[in-house]
Amino acid sequence: MNSGSAICTETAASALRPKARRVLEAALELFLERGYDQVSTEMIAQAAGVSKATVYAYFPSKEELFSEVVLGRCSELTMRIGIPETIPADFEHSLVDIGCSLLEVFADELGVRLYRLLVGEVHRFPKLALSFEAAGPSDIESRMADYFRRATEAGTIATADIAMATDLYLSLILGSLPFDLALGLPSWDDARNRARIEAAVALFLRGVGALAPTARPAR
Repeated sequence: MNSGSAICTETAASALRPKARRVLEAALELFLERGYDQVSTEMIAQAAGVSKATVYAYFPSKEELFSEVVLGRCSELTMRIGIPETIPADFEHSLVDIGCSLLEVFADELGVRLYRLLVGEVHRFPKLALSFEAAGPSDIESRMADYFRRATEAGTIATADIAMATDLYLSLILGSLPFDLALGLPSWDDARNRARIEAAVALFLRGVGALAPTARPAR
């Protein structure tokens, strides 16, 4: 996972530091409910059942705590996107499965709410926006590019431009979903989403080069 998310270390150690975990959880709920400006360190401490001194012991400022909350949730979501370590025989099916997990992550209700919160505060935290992009969208793009690079080396697909192939795949899969969800517009049901993903993957594979004959799944 991208090292830009400082909370990864914090989350990994949370089993040993339950108070820090409680602070993060309380801060997340309060920021989402009230917004950044309307939340004080004292409110977070009270909700977490700890003292202000304890909050500051883990997070020197409210700004840093906000950053940890945003980047931590971003990292947790991107980790849910399963990309195979090896190229499977049924490559097309794997792309459909990855597409479904991408939609699930981008449609995560808590993630959407946090994204809206960040957009509203990006003028205050421009560096955080860059870190969010690195730990989320850029991390996903990098992992997918690596997957397509390995698929090309294995002869499963034929494309000379991995970056373009990655961008095309993600664009076809996600479409207008992130924008629609950010605006609170209704999304499709699971069945229609899967049908759209299957069509998008089929179109993508025709665009980047058909499956190599030796890699075609048996019919």
